[in-house]
Amino acid sequence: MTSAFMTHAVPLQLPFELTREDREPIMFQSLRPLPADPILGLMAAFRADTNPSKIDLGVGVYKDEAGNTPVMTSVKKAEDMLLTGQLTKTYVAPTGAADYNETVGEMIFGAKLTKALG
Repeated sequence: MTSAFMTHAVPLQLPFELTREDREPIMFQSLRPLPADPILGLMAAFRADTNPSKIDLGVGVYKDEAGNTPVMTSVKKAEDMLLTGQLTKTYVAPTGAADYNETVGEMIFGAKLTKALG
């Protein structure tokens, strides 16, 4: 599946009529909005705080005295392990891995619409 579905500026002209199930996949019918995320609220409160001595306690954030976010030694070691285990430098298409895109497309839009979008 390509990213064409997300980039159309005009309505799609499909060679078939979409059914209700195509337009409203069953897997999404029971979804309800989640309550506000407290971590995102903490980040918004930090940005709004004018105190010059404030400390950002958001997830994954550590800043030194100069306000820089250094890469921790443990993170550097983990990255080295990933690079050492890497078996190929083959490029993935700009749109991502085709098999993954097709599978996710079918899950979200249904097989018929995903196939039509190519």
